[in-house]
Amino acid sequence: MPETIDNIRVEKLDIVRIIGITLDNAIDAAVETEGDKAVVKVAIFNKGLARYYVVENDMVQEKLPTHLIFEEGYSTKGPHRGYGLANLDAIISNYPRVSYRIQAKNYKFRIELEMS
Repeated sequence: MPETIDNIRVEKLDIVRIIGITLDNAIDAAVETEGDKAVVKVAIFNKGLARYYVVENDMVQEKLPTHLIFEEGYSTKGPHRGYGLANLDAIISNYPRVSYRIQAKNYKFRIELEMS
């Protein structure tokens, strides 16, 4: 059942940038799979006092080195790329009550942000 998500503890411009970066990466990765069934899933919900924003997408790689993907310039797509997740990390670092978890395995990439 749909519910209203209010009182987000992140500045409006920053939440738009966070959503934009994660969706842009998810769509790019899903399109690379070249399948008609490439999937991008998005969920935004309340759980207790926390707000969650989850994006999951198909990817070509079986797994990714999650310890590297937030480094500026790291990209699986070639040179002159790899700034989105570094920017996302920089934005989130301004909010001590926002955290994220990454999974990149089994041809799926998932990022889960928690705003407590």
